[in-house]
Amino acid sequence: STSFPQTMLVDYVRAYQTGFATPTPVVQSTWRVRCGGDSYTDSQGNTWAADTNFTGGWPAVNNSTSVSGALPASSDQTLYQWERYGNTTGGQTLTYTFNVPTGSNYQVTLKFAEDYWTAAGKRLFSYAINGTTEATNFDIFASAGGQFKALDKTYNNITPNANGQIVISLAPGSADNPTIDAI
Repeated sequence: STSFPQTMLVDYVRAYQTGFATPTPVVQSTWRVRCGGDSYTDSQGNTWAADTNFTGGWPAVNNSTSVSGALPASSDQTLYQWERYGNTTGGQTLTYTFNVPTGSNYQVTLKFAEDYWTAAGKRLFSYAINGTTEATNFDIFASAGGQFKALDKTYNNITPNANGQIVISLAPGSADNPTIDAI
């Protein structure tokens, strides 16, 4: 579920999911994205862009419950309260594509918190970075140790693909759909 009024939800779909002309790709070495949400500046002064560079999925928010263990600080729990999740309306598979300068390796951090299910085994999905599967039947609840607990998964030495991109794909596993809070 989402806290957007129905009319705003329709506007969001029209503006971000039906496809206006594709702008020239932005290439940058650091990307921070608040999946499903608006831009945000964290406690360390880092700016997280509003949800961008995605295909598939649907935005949602659960900001009525605190998330423990948020990074970079407990005051940054909003990074874990917004999400983009896979569903039959927006597409069950989520993909984020970031254009980066070639010739370097990158660190990719995926931020998760289970804000819907109250037990392990209810949401199991897989994700890959540039075609390399990093997790199969990944369970946020089990990995984080419960509901509303922040979990960061960090991957080092990620080499851009032949197109100068880092592509993060999240796909349904054996239970429910994928979700991600921030990248």
